[in-house]
Amino acid sequence: MSRSKISIEKAEQGIKHCHTCDRDKPYSAFHTDHSKWDGKEHRCKECAAKHRDEFLAQLKDQVFTAYGNKCACCGEPNRVFLILDHVYGGGSKLRRENGSTQPYRDAKRRGFPPDYQVLCCNCNWAKHKLGVCPHQSKRVESLNDYNI
Repeated sequence: MSRSKISIEKAEQGIKHCHTCDRDKPYSAFHTDHSKWDGKEHRCKECAAKHRDEFLAQLKDQVFTAYGNKCACCGEPNRVFLILDHVYGGGSKLRRENGSTQPYRDAKRRGFPPDYQVLCCNCNWAKHKLGVCPHQSKRVESLNDYNI
């Protein structure tokens, strides 16, 4: 019996074979893909999630390495706290204009331009809420005006 005949018989039973984990699973375990003959992805949702997580971890590693592997403001090196920041602000405006919700992919695609930087969450929050991070401000006392 040919492989395609087996696939057709399984499809009629609502079963599909995941090519990544090499297991038969119900159709509900696969994402929809209308370009495929059976309307389903070739890997199950579980394997797709694992692949996505591995891909994003590699992408973040490349981006953080390109931008120095630490917060550009305070020097925090722990990756758990690091995020990509638009140096001149306007990230939400860019997302609205061009629909990009993937700054890590954008930074890599553009060759790691200087309009991005890596910040820790604290410095990024302070920059967003206060306009400048306290690490960069000479007047830390002025933060008392914000009741922080």
